[in-house]
Amino acid sequence: MSLSKHLIVPGMAKSGTTFLWDQLVNRTDKVNFYPAKEIGYLAIGDDWDGYMRFFPDADPEKVYLDATPQYGDTYKEFAENGQSIFKDREAQVVFCLRDPVARAFSHYRHDLSTHFWASVMGDYSFLSEGSFRRYVRPYHDIVKVLKNTFGEDNVHGYSFKQSKNNLPAPVLKMLGLKKNWKLDLNINPAPGGGLPRLAYDPKRPTLIAQDGKIYKLPPKTLLVATTIFSQLYQNYPEDLANKVLGHAANWTKELDRSIFGSSWKQIQKDYDLSLKALGMSSEKIKTDGMIAFKGEMPIAQHILDQLEIVDTAKDLTAEIYRASKASESFITGNEEIADEDITLPGQAEKIQRVFKAKGNLPERKLELRRTIEQFGPIGPFLTSYLNMQLSLGNSAEAVRILDVQPHAEQFVKKAQISNTIKRVREKLNADDVEIIVKRLSLDISP
Repeated sequence: MSLSKHLIVPGMAKSGTTFLWDQLVNRTDKVNFYPAKEIGYLAIGDDWDGYMRFFPDADPEKVYLDATPQYGDTYKEFAENGQSIFKDREAQVVFCLRDPVARAFSHYRHDLSTHFWASVMGDYSFLSEGSFRRYVRPYHDIVKVLKNTFGEDNVHGYSFKQSKNNLPAPVLKMLGLKKNWKLDLNINPAPGGGLPRLAYDPKRPTLIAQDGKIYKLPPKTLLVATTIFSQLYQNYPEDLANKVLGHAANWTKELDRSIFGSSWKQIQKDYDLSLKALGMSSEKIKTDGMIAFKGEMPIAQHILDQLEIVDTAKDLTAEIYRASKASESFITGNEEIADEDITLPGQAEKIQRVFKAKGNLPERKLELRRTIEQFGPIGPFLTSYLNMQLSLGNSAEAVRILDVQPHAEQFVKKAQISNTIKRVREKLNADDVEIIVKRLSLDISP
């Protein structure tokens, strides 16, 4: 009976393991494979029968394929277990390499989306010591251990930049593929995704745009769209939603290569040594420039189907241009809708318009008030509204709006409000003035 043959692709993550697995599984009939791809057993076990349970319908004449990028992270355990399991069996190893920093950042962004709930419940910036130790990995020690374990002639390297569509000759031979068999680089089974998309407001609908259509997300509904799922979480707790949104805001969207400074010399040296040990040529790594933001993940259609369509970009644009040709007065889109549906950019435009017109003080007060009450203590609007009410002698309304916005002190222009109080103090209620001065920590001394 012939000995079993094994092809192991141990990583690193986001460097080509899924591509090679997909090519051998879907473009050949030469391999036994685990349908979920990543077996991972060799990182924890060395029992042959336990390993074979991942190949229940194995053909003993085919090569057993195990493409598990995590073996690169646990390379010492993998080597020790592999040495035991593959003793007296034929094993070839293909170690996938890629620009170490680009690979690390791609792995980081992959984890954000595929392990969303684990990465959103705490600080998950790429630029933290924990992230660096998790994602930035030297290669040379891994390569040395693999070669010492499986033999110099049985460990090979693969990189898209250098190997392109070629597999190492010993691997082709073991698989029984012709020498001119090529990988298809037009197939990408694991494209790098963007960051998860999130939206939530505890009180107001949120407008969501995708593919030219504008949808309304109901209040208190958390929207999450990741690489592997899109979901609406209705009546989601506000405190948890704020935690999710706050941590997501600290995700690293793009990476400036120059932050690695002089350490690029160490990174390049380790990469060169790794390539050389695998019989490959040196690859110069780019040390400056940005690894760009790829955008956010699209929302799945079955989720969009649950949301109300408000409008489309083309219809809204056509309406604006039709109105212009008809010489109709300009509108912001907020004129005929309930307060909870008004939009902040629409209000900003409307406030700018009403302040340019003369003789419309009631409208100025109304639009400033509804904007502050709906969207919070926006500094310029809140300062303007307080100054307006104080100038008119309406100190009680100034106190009321400060009751609505308890954090106003952090946003208003105190000097302006202090000067207004000094100028019209005789028209104001003394008790109200005392409250305003205390709330905003004002200095109204002569």
